[in-house]
Amino acid sequence: MLLERDHQLATLTELLHVARSGSGSLVLIGGEAGAGKTTLVTEFVSPLGRQAVVGACDPLSTPRPLSPLRDFVDVGDEGNIDLFADVLGRFGSSPEPTVMVLEDVHWADQATLDFIRFVGRRVSEHRLVVLCTYRNDEVGPIIRCGP
Repeated sequence: MLLERDHQLATLTELLHVARSGSGSLVLIGGEAGAGKTTLVTEFVSPLGRQAVVGACDPLSTPRPLSPLRDFVDVGDEGNIDLFADVLGRFGSSPEPTVMVLEDVHWADQATLDFIRFVGRRVSEHRLVVLCTYRNDEVGPIIRCGP
């Protein structure tokens, strides 16, 4: 049972409804370890079935390039920009909106951070909600540009 997260679930549900019209979102979900970030995301995506894809970054000394994407697509040998555009097109152009979850981005490699930047600039034109979880005590300052 998820306690005291009704407002956050309602916000994510509203973003999913907005994405149906082709106006997607990038959502950063931050908090300390054990704050319930993954529990919130799991509660939100569990009824979505194939409408949700989930990938995670791992706490490795040498992070695996594009680790969360490798969890739900075949990365192959194409260049990053081609791969980024392919992933965005594949998941953001389906008739129903997709929720793409990138867990633990505080452990992300540079290529994954580039993917988040790439998608963040383009997501508003796609049926896609991208959720990135991170430990806010393991990253530098964050600049907020919205509510």
